[in-house]
Amino acid sequence: MTKQAKVEAHLRTYKSITQAIAQKHYNSWRLAVIIQRLRDRGWQIETVKHPTADGVSHYAEYVLLAVPK
Repeated sequence: MTKQAKVEAHLRTYKSITQAIAQKHYNSWRLAVIIQRLRDRGWQIETVKHPTADGVSHYAEYVLLAVPK
């Protein structure tokens, strides 16, 4: 199973994913690229930015809104 397929399955099951989850569970270091490819295929995915604990930067959570039919 490809990393993209693993991320697709994760989004279908859990409805959201972060880079930390993608790295830990799927050894995927380029989640933003996978998300862009899914968007290009018609997936509706929202990017939600969360502040980090230090308050200086943020991380992205990708939330699945809809899958194309």
